Amino acid sequence: MTALVDQGLGVWGRADDPQAQVRLRDRALDKLRQGLCVFDGQRRLLLFNRRYAEMYDLRPEDLWIGMTLEQVADLRYAAGTGPDMPKTEYLAWRDLIWL
Repeated sequence: MTALVDQGLGVWGRADDPQAQVRLRDRALDKLRQGLCVFDGQRRLLLFNRRYAEMYDLRPEDLWIGMTLEQVADLRYAAGTGPDMPKTEYLAWRDLIWL
C-alpha cells in the first residue's frame, strides 16, 4: 500500500484513492501564496485556490468548477475588484490573451 502523506498532518489516504488525491491537491493549492485559477478552452473554470478568492474579495463557496469566465467576472465586478474597464472590454481583452 502506498499512502499520501502531508508532512506533519499524517496519512491522507491511499495513493490509488481518487478522493485522497483530491484532498491532497486541494491542500497543496491552498498552501500557495499566489492566487490561482485555470480556465479551459470554453472559458470554464477548471481549478482555483482559496487565495484567488481572497485576492478579489470573493467567497470561495461562490466559485465552482464549470462556471464561466463571465460569471467569475460578474462576481469580481460586484465585489468591486474588477479591472478598471467595462466588463465587455475586459472579456474582449481576455480573448486576445487566451492561450
